[in-house]
Amino acid sequence: MLCCFGQAACRCFGNICGSRLSTASRIGYALMFLLSSSLSWLFLTDWAIKNLQGSIPGSAYLHVTCPQGKCYGVLAVTRICLATSLFHLLLALLMLNTKNSRDWRASVQNGFWGFKLISWAGLVAGAFFLPNEFVVAWRTYVDMPGAAIFIQIQFLLLIDCAYATSESLMEAYEGTDDKLLCVCVLLVLTYKEALSILEGAVPISVLK
Repeated sequence: MLCCFGQAACRCFGNICGSRLSTASRIGYALMFLLSSSLSWLFLTDWAIKNLQGSIPGSAYLHVTCPQGKCYGVLAVTRICLATSLFHLLLALLMLNTKNSRDWRASVQNGFWGFKLISWAGLVAGAFFLPNEFVVAWRTYVDMPGAAIFIQIQFLLLIDCAYATSESLMEAYEGTDDKLLCVCVLLVLTYKEALSILEGAVPISVLK
């Protein structure tokens, strides 16, 4: 099973798609993010709360009661995100001062997927044994401010991308006087505006 997540499989996938190993590695990390997000969503559902609460040894230790009802799902998502953040932090520390791809640490970045998946799963499992008080404090004083900063950075990147795209299309329109480019400018601006509203509305609805 582990060979399916190894460097050879990643290289094979990259060759099939006509991409380099670094591109395949980015796809691998994107799939890990998708796995983490799906697992977080699963632990927010009633199925996870009803079937996993009480069936896992020590799960009663993880259970707390909020004024709005059971918040086991929220704490579970916090634990998963904490473990994922710690995994990438450790990987980033390992990659410090890596000069080129010939460094042995570059092979860790682009390969060893079986080991990395096992390490991530171990961190996720270990996070469920952290005290509730620590998890709540982490969510209050680290997660929430970090999420706010992350959203602001996304807004800045979105504005910069919209400005650069619009400027490029306007320069092309002024050079060719093509009406289609003018329509593209309006469509891009409308799409970016809707995306920015959605990006701001979703976190607010989650916080409520």
